[in-house]
Amino acid sequence: SNTGNVYAYKETNPDAKTIVFSAHMDTVAESGQTVSPVDDGEVIRSDGTTILGADNRAGVAILVQLAEKLRQVKLKKNLLLFFPTREEAGMMGSSLFGFDFERVEMVFNLDSSDKPGVFIYKSLGYKNFSIEISGKSVHAAKSYEKGIDAIKVAANLIDKFPLGRHEDEGWTLNIGKVSGGKAMNVVCDKVVVEGELRAFESKIMKDVEKRLRQICDTVALEFKTTIYFSEVLDSYIPPFAGDLHSAIIKRCKSVCLEMGIEPIFQQSFSTSDANSFSGLGLQVISVSRGGNEAHSKTEYILKKDLCLAYKITEKILRSFF
Repeated sequence: SNTGNVYAYKETNPDAKTIVFSAHMDTVAESGQTVSPVDDGEVIRSDGTTILGADNRAGVAILVQLAEKLRQVKLKKNLLLFFPTREEAGMMGSSLFGFDFERVEMVFNLDSSDKPGVFIYKSLGYKNFSIEISGKSVHAAKSYEKGIDAIKVAANLIDKFPLGRHEDEGWTLNIGKVSGGKAMNVVCDKVVVEGELRAFESKIMKDVEKRLRQICDTVALEFKTTIYFSEVLDSYIPPFAGDLHSAIIKRCKSVCLEMGIEPIFQQSFSTSDANSFSGLGLQVISVSRGGNEAHSKTEYILKKDLCLAYKITEKILRSFF
């Protein structure tokens, strides 16, 4: 498609529901890097010069193998294999999922570095924000007190922000970038503070954002200046709000127990394509495919984990036969 997303669709019955398996095609490798994996028979790892990219080459490999295995199988449901892009680049390609939502019964997202048998049913949504702080420039040595130091205002503002992970309340707040200033001898007249807010629920996100805006208003009044808080609208990713009592949870649990695996259902402080599917109103779960030390040059994946993740995925699909 023109979004870079790839679809592979097998229709058994136009009136039947469709089961979706998804695995994004991105890694965090820089453009032009050549990955040289090392396979010692038990572990596939990076050679130490690049990442391995098991996040998410492993998920893609599982679905490609699944497609090959089931190519000649007659299904009772329709099957869609979906390979979205831009999962590692902000605006997720999965948010542009071009399929009839009414026909989708469940979505299984292959993208979690946990051990196979772990399923993510809930994760943080996020949005980025930008705060523009106005000051007043004067010569710093001659008349500092006549200016308004935007850097000082920004420091005061950031100190009042509830930064960090608030696990008990289900949200996180981070400042990732601060920029401003022109010269060493001039009081800074403008600072831009950029950050991100994540939460498990849209209501929590709105409540925290309201709190941040109130802090901005208080600090602006204290320093007799203006502070402008704005959302970066195209950065928004909806929360993945799963339900432990849903049909998709019950199916994953049943499949694992049949295989002699005790399934684990947990929430995650990371964000994935499952968030986009959830935001579209689809019933979704993230299936773990293994992997360790993602996004680093020491990344590796156990071959037994990769094989088990495939077996679980295939068993889930066969449960719809």
